[in-house]
Amino acid sequence: MRDDPQVIGFDLDSRREVHVTDRPLEAWRAMGAGRAESLVCFFCFHGVDSPVGTRVPLRVRHSLAERGAGHFVHPADAGPAGGHHRELVWQVSAKHLLTRWARSRPTVHSVRAEPWNPGDSQRADVTVRLTDGTAVAVELPRTVLTDLAWRDRHRSHRTAGARDIWFWRPGTPVPRALLEKAVPIWSLDVFTGMVGALFGKPHQPRPVRWWDQDDLSVYASHHPPCPGDVLEPHHLRLNDLGLDRTGLVLPEPLRASLHQALQEVYGAAAQEGRLRAVGGQDQWRPTRSCPPAPRQLDPLLCRVCRQKLDPSLVKAGRHMLC
Repeated sequence: MRDDPQVIGFDLDSRREVHVTDRPLEAWRAMGAGRAESLVCFFCFHGVDSPVGTRVPLRVRHSLAERGAGHFVHPADAGPAGGHHRELVWQVSAKHLLTRWARSRPTVHSVRAEPWNPGDSQRADVTVRLTDGTAVAVELPRTVLTDLAWRDRHRSHRTAGARDIWFWRPGTPVPRALLEKAVPIWSLDVFTGMVGALFGKPHQPRPVRWWDQDDLSVYASHHPPCPGDVLEPHHLRLNDLGLDRTGLVLPEPLRASLHQALQEVYGAAAQEGRLRAVGGQDQWRPTRSCPPAPRQLDPLLCRVCRQKLDPSLVKAGRHMLC
């Protein structure tokens, strides 16, 4: 994985965890290995794969060929063999990346990133307060969650009056409950700053009198996807996403494209016999309740993630983690 060599820094002077983008690269080099050596590995210092208090001065790696702004690395033959757990590195790196991103959004009033604490699973990694007063809890799970564990966290945030947004490490299986609750599925590549979004492909085939259903949006590309959908990934720049009381806001060009596809579905429905009058005018009113639409399922594909199954799993119909 591209995030394997990355680590988070710890500033011995300020006693705070730091990220490579917090200062110019030359400032970090002056604090790193072979110079002041006040910039050390956050994980080694806090006892992850090393005794607590281990000081491993860091170096800064940067190349014009890289798409990121550089990153911290252990010097050769320093730090634990094989590096730190990439899931942990991803989680802490993602927290810093999303904190800086949220502070740059015009709709955001304040942002608080929680200090790293391996034993605390009750607080969101990043808490955002919007200018309209909405509380947003950003969760960055580094391990696979069961449906029950996710539902408990989701319910806890909703009870507290917060909108929860979940980012997943690329390649991590997500709880099926997200699809059942129509919760958007986002993945975050901390190295490139790209966000993956899963859309549902248009439901096919359309049932008899499909135009009589309350929700026509499922017959176009739709987000979030429904359970059992054939999934369509989109890759977006984090800095192109907005944030409001409903959650992440897709870029305007993508929203315009989705709107155009939906208008085409409404036009097809009108031609096939259904036009609903609202307020005295002929308008369409999608509800996105995601009614089930019968589809022909390929027995060689997982019925959850729609990826290819090993022959030994064909009878079960899904991957073990799905």
